[in-house]
Amino acid sequence: MATRATPLPIPRSVTLPESTSSAIARIPAPLQQDLRDQAALWTSWTAAQRQAFAQRTHAWDAQPRATQMRLRERYAAWRALDGIAREAVESAVQAFAQKTPQEQAQLRVQFDALDPIAQRGWLLGPAIGGDYPKLHALLAQLPEAQHAPMLRLLRRMTNAERADLSILAQRVPPQDRAALVQALLSTADAQRSAWLQVRLAQ
Repeated sequence: MATRATPLPIPRSVTLPESTSSAIARIPAPLQQDLRDQAALWTSWTAAQRQAFAQRTHAWDAQPRATQMRLRERYAAWRALDGIAREAVESAVQAFAQKTPQEQAQLRVQFDALDPIAQRGWLLGPAIGGDYPKLHALLAQLPEAQHAPMLRLLRRMTNAERADLSILAQRVPPQDRAALVQALLSTADAQRSAWLQVRLAQ
């Protein structure tokens, strides 16, 4: 059975070398805390732990660039998921691990046969993945400022609401999609279902 990954604990009592602290201070502020955590973890490791990490790094460097990019994309997508979406993914991983090798192979074949757009949609989590091909036209050109709010909204929506939005997204002309997204983001959760029904009836 698959088990939930446990993040490495960050030691808070480690004092970083002055040279390390000075180097981190020159990095853009939003990145500094992550770098401090990584440096503290490295400083606390034994020689054996550092050697094991170096071996993993060497194995990573040996991967083709396309593989590295794909894995980075998946990791970034995982970090962007909220807690509920991560729980759903972990449950799916455990359910997959309990299947027979033949069933797992069949599921992999089915996934590999999906359109690339559909495959990428599943990186957004189970709540959005199945509906993503029909929502892609609406989401593909979102401004950066609207991307995260729109994903949070889609995860809050019910299956029926996402189905209605999928229909609406395919009806709306490209030039009107930005206005549709803005109106959707401005609609209260309690009013969203009725709002979608009104838009579909127009």
